[in-house]
Parts: sequence; structure tokens; C-alpha cells
Amino acid sequence: MPRRQTSSSSRRHIAEVSKADFVGGGASAIATLLASGLRMEGNPVLHYCLYAGGGFDYWRRPIGGHSSRLFMDENLSLKANESLADVIPLEAGFFQNELERFPIELFHFHDLTSAISPLTLDRLSQQVPVIWTLHDFSPFTGGCIYPMGCERWLTEPACMSCPQHGQWPLDTAVDTAWINRNIKKHIHKNKKIHLVSPSQWLADQFKRSGILEKNITIIPNGIDGSPFSGIDKISARKKIGVSENEFVACFSSGNLADPRKNIIHSIEAIKNINVKRKKIIVLGHRDKNISNLFEGLDVISPGFIYDRRVLAEYLKASDIFLFTSLAENHPLSTLEAMAAGTCVVGYATGGVQEQLTHGVNALLVAPDDREGLLAMTGQLGSREPLLNFGLNARHKYEQEFTLSMMVERYLSFFDRVCSGAEG
Repeated sequence: MPRRQTSSSSRRHIAEVSKADFVGGGASAIATLLASGLRMEGNPVLHYCLYAGGGFDYWRRPIGGHSSRLFMDENLSLKANESLADVIPLEAGFFQNELERFPIELFHFHDLTSAISPLTLDRLSQQVPVIWTLHDFSPFTGGCIYPMGCERWLTEPACMSCPQHGQWPLDTAVDTAWINRNIKKHIHKNKKIHLVSPSQWLADQFKRSGILEKNITIIPNGIDGSPFSGIDKISARKKIGVSENEFVACFSSGNLADPRKNIIHSIEAIKNINVKRKKIIVLGHRDKNISNLFEGLDVISPGFIYDRRVLAEYLKASDIFLFTSLAENHPLSTLEAMAAGTCVVGYATGGVQEQLTHGVNALLVAPDDREGLLAMTGQLGSREPLLNFGLNARHKYEQEFTLSMMVERYLSFFDRVCSGAEG
């Protein structure tokens, strides 16, 4: 990303806060990318998280301090046994100390679920501006990431007898969804906490909740496209051992067994593609139960890939990237396929419809339209149209979803918030 000349007076001292770094999924990955991108622009940004696959240093700091193992263990214990980790702001005192140590102008929070209490945001906002980026439904429900058909978050009293209690992230001894929802209802009355959503779709869902009392700024997610440049499809195929005349379909999920990711529909779609030679690239963690689903298919399964350059090779080598998730905000997996110039085929779920357009740069059907997906993949034959869709998707990525664009949009928003223009 090209570096902009920044004077010392215009630099922003920002604290980015997330559950983890890249190992924590999309929301944590965005926080990690944003912290890095902001620093490249000359802003002294600290990134706080509970877990870090890339390790901690001066810039990436563990919540609770560098000797925070005890803090993390206590947090997890309270969550599991007392169901209070999201209720009691255990980390508020730590962030207060950091405010005294560093000239932090603004706190920017991402994924809080099971890691940070919303009440911490309320306390910090009395001293400095606070921004909360919404990456899923949890900021306005009792804690579920996505309701998955449940509408109890839309009625009052909301989130009573949560049907997802016992499942992560509501895997606590006591069902505290109703309490969590009321805490968030209180938090959203605070005009000093500013809201961002990567998609208009998620912002609209928040409005449906009935607890929104302020504006939501839309700032789309962006990713670093450099790992996806400098390698062509033929070279990528040679590197991973795929021949030029094979039809290659790819799909990914951090956890392939996650029902929300719905890989069963992806497998059905792959089997329905009418070509002589086809290969499937499966990216993500898998177990024996998942492995049984691929019986009879020619599969490349490298597991979950942390290195973005290696990920780029697999995506570049693919003719299509299958996306059959049942609930998403503004997914990074589709942005990565776009950056790779690979045609996305699947469901126009959530914010995906703001990233891609059917028949222009992707092949999409309505969310969970299994029959429509099978009909569409059954007609796939020539690879040339797919290549053109992929090139159009790469162009859309370059026009709207680069890391530098996301950084510039957030910097502009930070300026408005810190100057009091955003209120």
C-alpha cells in the first residue's frame, strides 16, 4: 500500500481493539489489517487483543498486559462458569491504565463477543471518543452471532429463553442472553459511542432491532491485494500440482463443520458440475465427519492457511470460488476471491450483494436457494465466461475494496469523530 506523507500534527493515536489477530476470524482480521494499514500511513496505532497467532510486541498488546495469562484464564472461567464475562467490564481498568500511559485519542472496537464487555466501551467513552464496528448481529442481540431464523431479538422482552444457549458464544452455565441484550440497549443510548457497519445490509438489520438511536456509518471492509498480484493462473496451478485442463472449484471456512458455512450445499454444487475432470480445493479445518462428505471426489485439502501468499495461489488456481454460507455481513473470503480474479459462485447472502453482481462479476442466486444453485452449476461448462467474471470481480475489488481505501475511509471518519463533527 503506498504510504501517504503525514505530518506529526495530523497523526492519529488510535487504539484498535479486537478479540484476536488473524486467528480470530474476519472481524479480528479487519482490526489487524486496519492497525497495520494505519501505521503505514504514519499513525502510531496500538492493537489490543486477547489472543495473537502472530505474537505480541510493542504495537500488538495483550489485553490485561504482557503477563495477561491469568487475566485471560479468569475471563474464560467467568464466561463458562458464572456467565459474567460479557456483563462485568473486567478489562476496563486495564484500558484506563493504558489511557494514562499513552496519548490515545480514540478507541476503535471490533468483535467483543466472549472477550470484552460492552460496558467497557461505555466507561471509556466518558474520556475519549469510542467507535464500535459491527461485524455481526451480536451488538444488538443477546449475544448470538447470527439469529439463524430466530426472531426473539425483534420483540420485547427480547432474547428471552435463547434457543442458541449452550452453543458458542452462548455456551455458558446460565442463559444471560436477556441481560446481555439489555446491556446493549443501554449502551446504544450513549451518543459518544459511534457505530460503523461494513455493509448497509447489517445496518438495516440493526434498525429492525428497535434499539438504534443514532446513525450508522457504512465503511466497507478492505483487504491487502498485494499477495494476489504477480502470479497467474497457469503458474499457480503448476505450483499446487493441478493441470491446465482440469476444472477446479474451491471453498473455504475457518471451521468446515460450522453449519452456518453450509459446505454441504457447496459439495452438492461441485458434484453437479458437468465436466469430465474436476478437482476440489478445500481450505479450512476439517474432521473425520467432514472428510466423509468428500468421498469419491478428487480433493486437495491443505487445511487452514494463514499465509496470504499461499492462499492466493490456491484461489488463483481455481476456476470458481463456491460460497454457500447462510449468514454473513461483508465476508473477507469473497473479497479474497475477487482480489484473486476468481469467479464467485453461490448465494447472495447478507452483504455479498453489495460486493458482487450476478451476471456481471459473479454467478449468484438467492440465499439458501439450493435448487437455484444446482440449476446454475449444472449449466457450467465453458471456463471462458468464468474467467471474464473473475476479471470483472478483480476490477470491482480495485475500485472499492482495497486496504488503502478502507484505511482512508476510517481516517476520514476518525477525523470527524475527534473534531466533534460526527455526533
